[in-house]
Amino acid sequence: MNRIIRALRRHTSYFYYALRAILRLDVLPTWAIGKKARVTCMVLLGALFVAYISVTSIASSGGYKMRDLEKESAELKEEIKKIDVQIAQYSSLGNLEEKIKDTHLVAVEDINYLTSDASAVAKK
Repeated sequence: MNRIIRALRRHTSYFYYALRAILRLDVLPTWAIGKKARVTCMVLLGALFVAYISVTSIASSGGYKMRDLEKESAELKEEIKKIDVQIAQYSSLGNLEEKIKDTHLVAVEDINYLTSDASAVAKK
């Protein structure tokens, strides 16, 4: 167990000293540590942050719109079902017979057709 702890300490100290050597100011070029470079990095980070926030908000608002449209679609399907039931009720034979009785029409018992020997219907 002690060997593992010592090995971990050794690796940690190695990474610590390596990181310190990389981040030493005399190792980095002067253009990377200047004021312009820091300002440029801050501006780029700010632009990336704004882009990330805008993309996230667009995606979330799109999700809300999709949910609303799905809800509206379900409501319209339900309304179509109700209308189909109403159509079936109004076009039923019993309902049609009742409506015919209300119009006071007389049923035709004997149908007479007109026959004509002339082939022309209209003259010029």
